[in-house]
Amino acid sequence: MMYFMIQSVFAGEFWWTEFKDPELSALVEQGLKSAPDIALAQARVLQSQSTARQLKQGYLPMISSTWSSNTQPQDALGFGFGFSSIEDLLPDIPGIESTEDIEEEEDDKTELFTSATLALRVDVPLDVWGQSISTAQAAQLEALSAQQQSQGVKSLLIQNIALTYWDVALFEESAALLQDQVDAAESL
Repeated sequence: MMYFMIQSVFAGEFWWTEFKDPELSALVEQGLKSAPDIALAQARVLQSQSTARQLKQGYLPMISSTWSSNTQPQDALGFGFGFSSIEDLLPDIPGIESTEDIEEEEDDKTELFTSATLALRVDVPLDVWGQSISTAQAAQLEALSAQQQSQGVKSLLIQNIALTYWDVALFEESAALLQDQVDAAESL
């Protein structure tokens, strides 16, 4: 009967509060805050969750973009071949004014032009054998395992604190009982 009562008490997440002992609750809270094992277990959980998120990125599409712009004088339009105007490429075209005449009129004014390029890239990974997906799923299971281990470390710490507390309380009761027996024996 006692075993089943202990099992039902240990089943709850905050089972030590069922005993309504403020000293035990304070010791458990202090132990949870200051135990390096708890901090280490939580760090392992965060690390495994981060690894799982990283590996998930391996089979998701990736989108990237680039932008570039360039502003330069219009005289520099040479199409990459050193020509500054269409007249240099095809001289003596009827109906087109000579650039020399235009240059004399607009000597102080320099016209600029701007060119811009925008590129959008979408990469979709092809995982024929399912290696990336399997690796990501394994990492997610590892994160779940680390979380369960963290809960186990926490439960074990709480149980050890409670058992030590009860051992000390039992020792104090035993010492008081022995003192009562010594006092009774001395009075006889």
